[in-house]
Amino acid sequence: MKRESLHSLYRATMDGLTSSADLRIEELRRRWVVCDLPESKVAAEDLVELAGGDEAWARHAFDDFVRNGFVEHNYHHFLWRDAARKAVAASLTLLASIESAVMLRVQEIDLAKVETELDYQHGQILRAADGGSALPVTLALQRYFTTLVVSIGSLELMSRYAAINKASVCYGWAEHLRPGDIDDLGDWLVLLPEVIAGGGGRKAAHLCQAIKCLPFGAVLPELAAA
Repeated sequence: MKRESLHSLYRATMDGLTSSADLRIEELRRRWVVCDLPESKVAAEDLVELAGGDEAWARHAFDDFVRNGFVEHNYHHFLWRDAARKAVAASLTLLASIESAVMLRVQEIDLAKVETELDYQHGQILRAADGGSALPVTLALQRYFTTLVVSIGSLELMSRYAAINKASVCYGWAEHLRPGDIDDLGDWLVLLPEVIAGGGGRKAAHLCQAIKCLPFGAVLPELAAA
């Protein structure tokens, strides 16, 4: 049962780390990331006015925004999640802390069962980086790291990671990346599998931190001091 639950959580997380095939949902995601939505409060019926569509579409779209981290509940009502630079940096810092711990733990386990998937996801990152568009890169990065996290076999760890590891974070991250940052990410990701295979857990953990710092290096010290 535990293995089945872990697999289900992994698949649900991976499925969420994509852009939307629904053009109206994707347009609202793009408006969210540049803070171009009129109200912080949101309900399903508001989406009809924002994007068109009928009530059935609005309910489906609203569920999509909640599930993928664009909308959150504050015990009173639903709100669009904060897409500002500092909020995105905070989420990336939390992801990096889990990923760094995973980098140390994978040195003690056999990654053979996920090696094919890791190779595939790694190739997806490099292809996305060659394309030069930031969003495909951040989504591919998080699918790769999700595969590493699930390789530990811990449902608790995966649950904590999945709670933060949402498409919304990838959109926010991509919004602040510069073309040179994408080149750096591609270079570092070429190195990461070699470092992991070579038993360099600490170096791999440092690479995770460096990846998630782009382009928030100036913001991270403020978060540590908060």
